[in-house]
Amino acid sequence: MTILVTGGFGFIGSAFVRRYAMFNPDEEIVVIDNFTYAANFANLTELMGKRNFTYYVGDIADPKLVREIREVHKPK
Repeated sequence: MTILVTGGFGFIGSAFVRRYAMFNPDEEIVVIDNFTYAANFANLTELMGKRNFTYYVGDIADPKLVREIREVHKPK
C-alpha cells in the first residue's frame, strides 16, 4: 500500500509519518509539502534515503503535480 501525506514536514504531519514508518516498514510513504512557515526539512531526515520514502515540494492543489505523483506511485 502507498499513503500520501500532505504537510508531512510540519509538526503534526512529520510526527504521523515517523510513527507510521515505524509500525509499517514495508509500506510506501509519499509526502507532499509546500514548505510554508510550519515545514522543517529536519523533521524527517531519518527517513531520507529509505527505499519506501519519497517527498515532493509543491502544493496539493496543483493538479499537474498530483497527476505526476499518481503516475509515479501507481499500485503494482
